[in-house]
Amino acid sequence: MVKIAALLTATIVLAAVLSSCGGVRGGGDINVDFVRVDGGTFLMGTPEGVSGNCWENERPTRNVTVSGFYIGRYLITQAQWRAVTGRTQRQQQSLASRQWGHNISLTGEGDRYPVYLVSFIEVIEFINRKSVMAGREPAYEITGEGMGLRITWNREANGYRLPTEAEWEFAARGGRGGGDFEFAGSDVAGEVAWYPGNSGDGAREVGLLRPNALGLYDMSGNVMEWVWDLYSPYPDEDQVDPVSPGGTYRVTRGGSWYDPNPLHREDRHFRNTPEGFVRVASRTRHVEWNRHQNVGFRLVRPL
Repeated sequence: MVKIAALLTATIVLAAVLSSCGGVRGGGDINVDFVRVDGGTFLMGTPEGVSGNCWENERPTRNVTVSGFYIGRYLITQAQWRAVTGRTQRQQQSLASRQWGHNISLTGEGDRYPVYLVSFIEVIEFINRKSVMAGREPAYEITGEGMGLRITWNREANGYRLPTEAEWEFAARGGRGGGDFEFAGSDVAGEVAWYPGNSGDGAREVGLLRPNALGLYDMSGNVMEWVWDLYSPYPDEDQVDPVSPGGTYRVTRGGSWYDPNPLHREDRHFRNTPEGFVRVASRTRHVEWNRHQNVGFRLVRPL
């Protein structure tokens, strides 16, 4: 059994004094630059009648209301991951290569690059450790082990967490008055997103392109982002602070530098334009145990 209490006695080796999006504060807490997102209501998904890059799993649209929260301005970086877990990006590469049974190459390395090759389970452990480091109550309880492992979200805790799928899309759209853009802050993918059309087949340092209306970087592209929700079809009624009712896979959002289209030419859920996956409405899914070259995450904390 994985004990949350064990986190309280974990020895955290801090790597160095880092930059503002990957640094260390007094007391051993890594610095995450948070942006306030005031609550609001938005149309989640892609409306009927819109064709082209949209997928069927983005419908039906409905009005979704989310309460306010703080979200990280940047993706979690490799420096921040190393400061909390003690593991480097190359060590994550080694873990992923053993998991998949063949060599998994690095697609970008450096303190300001987003961390990737991190499973959902590892991300939850990172988040709980960071909460303990900051003197906050961990948001997640982890019980069991192996295929019987179970993660429960304590909504009353003040610790860090992942965004819900609805929170992620609301923030990606720019929150209140963010505009009706196809991508996070623009209708031109290359202005705000590292995607197959401009990435050079790899991740890039965080924060290099334009932010959206909230000042959030890389909400479209670079690496996909784990969110809390299990993957399930959208309901057809309006919702308040929704969380998916259940499913087998975890949702990932935002798209990435990688173009999966060549693998799915016959799949009616996929479209052949490289920017299709980095739209704010695009939904993808992954097994929570798996590590991928193009999946990372960012943090949320309560108001």
